[in-house]
Amino acid sequence: MKNMKKKIILLISLSLLILTSCSNEKEVLAELTNGDEKIRILRKDLKFVIDLNQLERKEISVAIQNQVLEELAFLTAGNIEYNSISNKQTELQKKAKKALALLDRKTFLNAMNYYLQEESSNFVYKMILMQAVFIRNDRNLDRTKEAEDLVNQLNKAKDEKEIEKIIFEKNENLRYKFLGGFVDPFCLNCGFNPISDITQPLMENKDKKFIMIQNPQGIWIVRNLEIKDVKQNQLKDLYEDYHKKTQFIARKFFENPGYTKNLDKHQVEQLKQQFLMDEKKITEFSNELANHQSKFLKRNILMNHINELKEKYKFKINKDFEQNFLQKNTQDWDYSIEIFELNKKKYLFQEFVDLIENENLMLKDFNKEELLNLFNQVYILSEILKLSPLAQKVDSIQGVFKDLIIKQNHTNLYIAEQMNNINISNQELMNYYELRKNNEFKGQNFTQVREKIKNNLLTEKRQKKLNEIKQYLFKKYKVKIEKEKLKEGKV
Repeated sequence: MKNMKKKIILLISLSLLILTSCSNEKEVLAELTNGDEKIRILRKDLKFVIDLNQLERKEISVAIQNQVLEELAFLTAGNIEYNSISNKQTELQKKAKKALALLDRKTFLNAMNYYLQEESSNFVYKMILMQAVFIRNDRNLDRTKEAEDLVNQLNKAKDEKEIEKIIFEKNENLRYKFLGGFVDPFCLNCGFNPISDITQPLMENKDKKFIMIQNPQGIWIVRNLEIKDVKQNQLKDLYEDYHKKTQFIARKFFENPGYTKNLDKHQVEQLKQQFLMDEKKITEFSNELANHQSKFLKRNILMNHINELKEKYKFKINKDFEQNFLQKNTQDWDYSIEIFELNKKKYLFQEFVDLIENENLMLKDFNKEELLNLFNQVYILSEILKLSPLAQKVDSIQGVFKDLIIKQNHTNLYIAEQMNNINISNQELMNYYELRKNNEFKGQNFTQVREKIKNNLLTEKRQKKLNEIKQYLFKKYKVKIEKEKLKEGKV
């Protein structure tokens, strides 16, 4: 964390935040001056950005806290500067209007995402526990009959000990072989499921019997041991139980020469060093896995909720719409075409057009890609989320995000205006090449690397210009960061 360089995402309102109160929430950590007005950045603003970026407060260094405060000050100063110059630049105002199209819907989406992330500690993880034997595909041999016989053998085993012995002997996935076939606990409702071809049949098979599932990897003989409902604070215990159990099994495997006879001693020692853990390591690793799982959920929680609503309210898109939309010229678009169905209501393209035009914008102000992005990522998603039982709960925080989105767009437009005149001359390109032709570009002529050089120089110049803009704004608005109030790992 101390060396963290990535740019902090600025999702903050400097005046409208309504957060839980504590003694130092209103402590001033930074200040800007705009004429006679003092604009203050408070500790609650710092906390909000840190939480929104899913950063652990106890791991946040002073350097990162200072970076957040500088970014907040930059955002605020950039917004002020935009407002001071935009009145004289009609073209800049048009760009801002276009960038803020469907602002209320963008605000709603951001607020819903924030609310769901904040409430994620109450999320119930559906964790499936599986046991599997893997058989590789063979181009020259159909192994289906062999797999079917193994299914019968496992399901007729007299006890778990016999099942374990069969798995030790028959499993062709080395890791699951010495772990007794026990698969790491897997979340069924946390987002994208890369093994749905395995988990879906298992969800319908709850009698703990092994079934055969074929996929491009090979043949899986697998059973559903249990689907557990787990809260965030129970994840660590779930992973710890799994690893304690499988570590015990792995030690039995490695200690039995009959199971390791096909492995040389060096390979066995390597596997033991790589996979065997003591209790301390199990605890640490289980904690890491729990944290990773909860962070993964947070990243996907909005789309998870949208997908649940899609299924519940029978969302169905008109697949022909996008294709026709992209192929036809704007004057040939059929505004009466149905674009999707949701909750038994049919939505027409005209409704989307009306939303755009009600903001004093026209379709011709956008290219097709921009319109599709508004359609898919803003219009459709916001319509689906309106059906959420949580929709009313975000009313009080939508103002925060509206203020934020406006400030971010204004600052970005101001920065873009300042960078309009950045150019790279042919002489600069050639000088860059001459300095590096005997090392970095050895064996490549100038033509081959020209575009790469141009991109490198543009990046350098833009970064330099960004630093100059920041210094200018900080000086003009007398930005002051109270760094002495910041403490390591304490927000």
